[in-house]
Amino acid sequence: MSTTEEDYSANYTARDNLYTYIRRSADKYKRKLYFTDTGLARLTSIEGYLAALAETGHKLATPMAEDFYRNLDRVVQDHDVEFVVRGTGTDKERTVKVPSRKCLIGDDGTKHGFSLLWLFPVDPEVYDDRIKHHREGIRRESAEFEANHPRCTECGHQEYRWGETSHDLTVKDLRILERVDPHAKYSEEITEYRFVNSVQVTIYYRALSSGGNGGFIYHGPGAGQTFTTNIGNQFWGIHT
Repeated sequence: MSTTEEDYSANYTARDNLYTYIRRSADKYKRKLYFTDTGLARLTSIEGYLAALAETGHKLATPMAEDFYRNLDRVVQDHDVEFVVRGTGTDKERTVKVPSRKCLIGDDGTKHGFSLLWLFPVDPEVYDDRIKHHREGIRRESAEFEANHPRCTECGHQEYRWGETSHDLTVKDLRILERVDPHAKYSEEITEYRFVNSVQVTIYYRALSSGGNGGFIYHGPGAGQTFTTNIGNQFWGIHT
């Protein structure tokens, strides 16, 4: 059976993504879904599989492609959340809106599956209070160090002790993830920036747990050892 135009309309995304740069596959979800390098590789692997089904006229090509992209759309945040920023003007001017959640997608080592790490915005007041706490702690302990080691301020001990800034300590405390790869300077940025009365407001995103907290699981056909409960989806399901 050949693929009809109707079938093509449901599979065009997977097929067209084979004729462009790999990164374009994820561009549709930019600023909402973030793919690690291995997550992006898994995405293109799945799209290659779906495209092969479509090009050979397989009867599952359309329903599988529809279900895959429908579930990816479900992962994307669907509304904004508001924060009030202190000291920037009137109540209306002080309100900023950012996505209520984002998701970091990686490879979970299963057939056609992803790992999902949900990220949620940090209230600017929470961040400010925490970083002030660490600044005060650094000042206090630095003063104590200098009092106890008056001749050691230039010997390197102090630099070693305070190798982390108050921001670094706050990032650890709140499990903030600023970039897809925290160790790569030019990795895709997750943090949001807004301007209120010409003042830049930074909204960081944090993980609620230190490990992965969800899965984009393939159920079949040929899913192998994937034993999960699938509610309302034919081929993929989101599990948290």
